[in-house]
Amino acid sequence: MKQADIKFTYNDYVKLPDDKRYEIVEGELYLVPAPDLRHQRILRKLGTMISIHAERNHLGEVFYAPCDVVFSEINVVQPDLLFVSGARTVS
Repeated sequence: MKQADIKFTYNDYVKLPDDKRYEIVEGELYLVPAPDLRHQRILRKLGTMISIHAERNHLGEVFYAPCDVVFSEINVVQPDLLFVSGARTVS
């Protein structure tokens, strides 16, 4: 089996160390670099605006990375900002 044939899965993902951010897209493992300060400032402002709107209208919650989003066994990401509607919120 060639290196290119190896597909990473969620099971592999959960075994990775917590000291870095990783994502798996179509079975390919990616190391995600830390965002720069400009990115963080924009994220903070956007997150605050979305959170205020969501809370006022009882729409759901906003979360920040690291927070795993598992789309499938071979697609696992950690978005910087994540909105979860009230209908999909899990305690």
